[in-house]
Amino acid sequence: MDREEVMMQLQSEIRERFMALTEDEQDLIRQNKGTPYAMVLRKVLGNELLSGMRVADPKNISTPRRGLGSR
Repeated sequence: MDREEVMMQLQSEIRERFMALTEDEQDLIRQNKGTPYAMVLRKVLGNELLSGMRVADPKNISTPRRGLGSR
């Protein structure tokens, strides 16, 4: 198994583990998106492993409306 296959396998396992979390646990990860904690975690895990893996905005937290639609 070459390096690319190992990375793809690891990414697949991370996705599976994420999907196995409760919705609240998934939102906890989503809430940390862009925080110093998330940036340090990215340094530890590496961009290569996390490339192509995206985290959506939290589902249970309303986001403030911006622009003309905020009225």
